[in-house]
Amino acid sequence: MKLVKEWFHQKTLKHQLIEVFKKAGLYLVHETRGGKVPIYPKIHAISEDDKRTQYVFTIPNGLNPQQLEKKWFCFQQILGTNIKIEGDIKKFVLNVYYSKVGLKPYLYSYSQMKSQLSQHRLPIPVGKDEFGNYLVYDMVEQPHLLIAGETGSGKSSMLRVILATLIQHMSAQKLQLYLGDLKRSEFHFLNKVEHVVGLYKNRNSLAASLLKLSRELEKRGNLLDETELSHIDEYNKTGNGPLPYIVVCIDEVALLHGDENVMDVLDDIAAAGRALGMFLILSMQRPDAEVLNSRVKSNLTVRMAFQSADKINSRIILGTEGAEAIDQPGEMLIKLKKLTRIQAPYLELEKAKKIIKPYQIEKKLELVSPEEPQQLFGVLDDETEG
Repeated sequence: MKLVKEWFHQKTLKHQLIEVFKKAGLYLVHETRGGKVPIYPKIHAISEDDKRTQYVFTIPNGLNPQQLEKKWFCFQQILGTNIKIEGDIKKFVLNVYYSKVGLKPYLYSYSQMKSQLSQHRLPIPVGKDEFGNYLVYDMVEQPHLLIAGETGSGKSSMLRVILATLIQHMSAQKLQLYLGDLKRSEFHFLNKVEHVVGLYKNRNSLAASLLKLSRELEKRGNLLDETELSHIDEYNKTGNGPLPYIVVCIDEVALLHGDENVMDVLDDIAAAGRALGMFLILSMQRPDAEVLNSRVKSNLTVRMAFQSADKINSRIILGTEGAEAIDQPGEMLIKLKKLTRIQAPYLELEKAKKIIKPYQIEKKLELVSPEEPQQLFGVLDDETEG
């Protein structure tokens, strides 16, 4: 009797996954004399333990594996929101977790992730997965980051986590930060940090700074051409540097919508910045398809989606639904090669101030008057390289 129950249970689990394949359109159609026959992914194994149900399946030849990511929401609608898919091209492993045990809120700790940071040139901390493992990635390998989330979702804390970690891990000789704080609410506590070249609180001052960065981008490109090298890291090894990594972090980038000069520079950085050591971190409350052109967006290779207002917003940032179902602050879906559910650490503002205090110095930040950008664009357009 027990074997019969287990057999029926396995059939039920298999039927659920086949139902996902049907609803998501994850199948090929084979023409026969009797009509059209759907060819679904083949389920090879189903196993269970006290934490999860695991499926192993392969997709038929000719089915685009990217469709699994695009139809992520179908898996969640039928199997639950706490799922994870691993694999590529042909074979995949799907884990359906019973609870969010590994996704509990927790406080930021630099020491706990320090060993992983040292493995990367420009480490970006993300958070913990279902098993409590830290995820850290290298921005040099995965350039440019887009962060989106509703008020209270954990987006602001995530920005503090990333910047505080970079400041602690890297010297000001190896890292320069350009911060756009257009809502005047996120980066004020960083204005005396040695790494911070400028803190820009309005469109005009930020525009002038980005224009200078555009010139720096061109200068670095010329240096690589002259030395016949392909990456700024190679140039620094020649003894001519060092040229620091430059990270441009702009909160609420949607406020720049309509400024073609600014968007053109962001476009250039997104397209060429990786090899030249210049990177973008852009955040917005609600992702708008009209704010970032398709070229900029396609080069933002990493996306962090905290709680989104609706399915449309989730699709804009991730290419699939799912972020609208997030109900816990700090929880995100990150698109980094694959889609993964992560719990980010929480770093409150007062603690962040204490962390960065040792890195503060007396200095005058780069500031630009509201009128200067318009003058600069006209003057520098006429300049020639000497």
